Amino acid sequence: MVTKIISRHGLPFFINKYRRRSGLLCGFIIGVCFITLMSTMVWSINISGNNRITDEEILAVLAESGIKPGTLRKNVDAASARFHAIHSLPELSYMSVNVIGSCIEVQVSETAYRATEIDKDFPCDVVSTVDGQIAAIEVYQGTKMHKEGEAVRAGEALAGGFVELRDGAVRLRHAEAYALIRADMSFETVTNRTKPVLTLTDEKVKTTLHFMGIDIPLYYKDSGTAPASTRHKHILIGKTVIPLGVTRKIYRTYSENATEADDSKLMLDAVENYMTEKLRRLDRVYICSQTINIQKDSDTIHISTEILGEISAGIAKKMELE
Repeated sequence: MVTKIISRHGLPFFINKYRRRSGLLCGFIIGVCFITLMSTMVWSINISGNNRITDEEILAVLAESGIKPGTLRKNVDAASARFHAIHSLPELSYMSVNVIGSCIEVQVSETAYRATEIDKDFPCDVVSTVDGQIAAIEVYQGTKMHKEGEAVRAGEALAGGFVELRDGAVRLRHAEAYALIRADMSFETVTNRTKPVLTLTDEKVKTTLHFMGIDIPLYYKDSGTAPASTRHKHILIGKTVIPLGVTRKIYRTYSENATEADDSKLMLDAVENYMTEKLRRLDRVYICSQTINIQKDSDTIHISTEILGEISAGIAKKMELE
């Protein structure tokens, strides 16, 4: 009987077969080491729950606690990061930091808006903010100083912060009242035919490559101004964020030129300016009567208005006690 080798299997034969291709072995070893090293680091940080606070502000605070892409997972101190973030960002009411694989999930809650509370323990008057005639007044706390139909000046008390008792004694109070004042109001807008127009003259792009917290500028030419727009893009595999991304910042330079509007465009601009100013000034005013005067010359349009309106014009003012 003659023995014949049909095939050879095993690591010695595999190495002997590819002994002249040492690059494959080196690449395999480097790849295993790279994957092992990458699995011990933080790849990305995902933030959710924020509305008023930007991601950049939260990431900056986390970076101060040592949490950023490229940090070793064993060095992530979630409790310390939460404590530092809550004290550094007063708008935050809650934060959770969870390490999931090579990603960090950050969930935050923001504080609710709170109206400024008035110290009701301190006596104060309710005074008028405008000159006019009282259309209606209701006093909930304190003593009424004027009746409906009487004229008042700005700063004059509408309700006093005191109450006179039956025995003649006087007690100081935090006055509360609602006053509707009928007042004359006026304003004017001026629109010029010639106005400046910005024209784009130059545009530069700054591209930065991000890898494990390291920023590598690919192209940059500083224009000395703030970027007009910024775009961040990261590579995704499924829903997993790979620690490789690109940021493009666009810098634009404008020059100012003058342009002249025709008669129709000038009138449209004048009406738009007038309505914008009217909304800004008379947002909470009930208009009883209104007179509009338009003056037009070769280069400008003046729109003036006189208004009789009613406005809630009572505010609290602390009493000066000696």
